[in-house]
Amino acid sequence: MNQTLIQAIAQKVDYLKRCEGNPQYEKFTDVARATHDKLLGHLPSGSGIDAGTKLEWDSSKPNCIRFSCGYHHMNDAGYYDGWTHHMIIVTPTFAGFDLRITGRD
Repeated sequence: MNQTLIQAIAQKVDYLKRCEGNPQYEKFTDVARATHDKLLGHLPSGSGIDAGTKLEWDSSKPNCIRFSCGYHHMNDAGYYDGWTHHMIIVTPTFAGFDLRITGRD
């Protein structure tokens, strides 16, 4: 994830949450959601994150974006041997952003 992508997602989350439930902005939210969906298509997928990364809409805010993903582990022989689920929490800093990944290693 790069800083520009995270900033763009945070801006769309902020905009869409502010417009939520306001019929006056309904025509603008469709365009914002389409742009937002395109941005989410650039989130990590593959290399163990085989089910993709999803935005956790309800728990995300402009200053704390949360994603969830499953990680497909491999054993020493190179075979897949289980899944773990993780939350990716992104918060802004003066130098960019902090990234914290929860869950079992």
